[in-house]
Amino acid sequence: MAEPNIVLITVDDATDTDLEYMPRTLRRLKRWGTEFRNGLATHPLCGPARAQLITGQYAQDTNVWVNKGRFGGYDNLPDKDNTLAAWLQAAGYRTGLAGKFMNGYSQEFPVPAGWDRWRVTAPGAYKAFGFTVVREDGSSDRITDRYTADWVADRAIAFARAADPRPFFMWASFVAPHNMLVNGRWKAPVPAPRHANLFPDEEAPSTRKPSFNETDLTDKPDYLEERWEDNVKERQSYNALFRARIRSLQAVDEGIARMLDSVSPQVRRNTLWILTSDNGFLLGEHRMQGKNFPYEESLHVPLILRWQAGGIPTGVTTDRVGRLIDIPATILDAAGATAGRPQAGQSLLPIAKGPTDDLGEAVLIQGGSFFHDGPWAFQGVRKGRWKYVEHWQGQRELYDLTNDPFELANLAGRRPAREAELKADLDRLSATAQTSAGPAQPLM
Repeated sequence: MAEPNIVLITVDDATDTDLEYMPRTLRRLKRWGTEFRNGLATHPLCGPARAQLITGQYAQDTNVWVNKGRFGGYDNLPDKDNTLAAWLQAAGYRTGLAGKFMNGYSQEFPVPAGWDRWRVTAPGAYKAFGFTVVREDGSSDRITDRYTADWVADRAIAFARAADPRPFFMWASFVAPHNMLVNGRWKAPVPAPRHANLFPDEEAPSTRKPSFNETDLTDKPDYLEERWEDNVKERQSYNALFRARIRSLQAVDEGIARMLDSVSPQVRRNTLWILTSDNGFLLGEHRMQGKNFPYEESLHVPLILRWQAGGIPTGVTTDRVGRLIDIPATILDAAGATAGRPQAGQSLLPIAKGPTDDLGEAVLIQGGSFFHDGPWAFQGVRKGRWKYVEHWQGQRELYDLTNDPFELANLAGRRPAREAELKADLDRLSATAQTSAGPAQPLM
């Protein structure tokens, strides 16, 4: 079999339930591929997540804990030319990226090695219209006549259809349903004009959860208390934001369908299509809005793999965990390429083709800090039905996700044996995050 083409499709701030409002994507990807019900963003914030996607490493190695400042941003990333694109290019692939890259990237930086086609929105990555695009030769253009998601899909299609015999890797990086910049201020996502009036009565699923505007937060970390007190919003406020978010995803949904339809059936079958998001999003759960928190809505992301010629089953949903940090190893595995850095992730291809049981493996979860002068806000593990988290100021959280899926009752201090087991897992995983290496292997 010829080397597969590989298309990585990312959305920004999407929850796993947002997929329900993307019917074309469900028909073309989920119906013909495998969905990971436990898709997890192991560092649920844009910049660190994207650093993971291009390196296969945790923040301990990428030096990207947050989006900007001393502990974040593209400037902090070491060895910028030693990333996924360069490894694939060395294996004979032509490579392209259209859309948002990493937080902190600007035209002032050299275009990193490995990219044959570079169409990166900087500045203006968060604008619906009027964004600037940097090219592989360092030149730039301002795009005023295309909606951002339509433009990303157009560029991905043009790249896939180029007359070049080499297999291709394309990263189509959409910004929806992230909030967008309007006249220099952050606003709800701006949909394409043709979608502006859809879903007029849709209600946010979050508003129906027991954790929505949770009343008793005394068991949650103290450093979030002030934010919680100031963040009680009415259902209608969240409903309005939710409608804007799913409206903005309609152009992405159309674009994904156009991308698949733009190539021949043979090319479509022998292409590894991967859809995910850099993090999830809270919409009022625990009185919170946003990401970079250890709660399930922040961690869970959509994750679908389609590759018919590669043996990925069609129409399957697996309960096995698929981590964002596993995606580079998965791509390298499919391409037969070699990583230039030790990989913390492992290939998802054997899992997608194999058993569907969740084997209860311990998964490292981490979040960078906006709250103090240090890199970490929290570190923890998610293992089967349990989640254990240590916060920077010393507080701990322990949840039984089977009996308490909405994380209402913090059991820290009440299950000492379980807590000790999970703490040992955390100490082991956080200590080895910097040293993991070797070929892509399935999680066992």
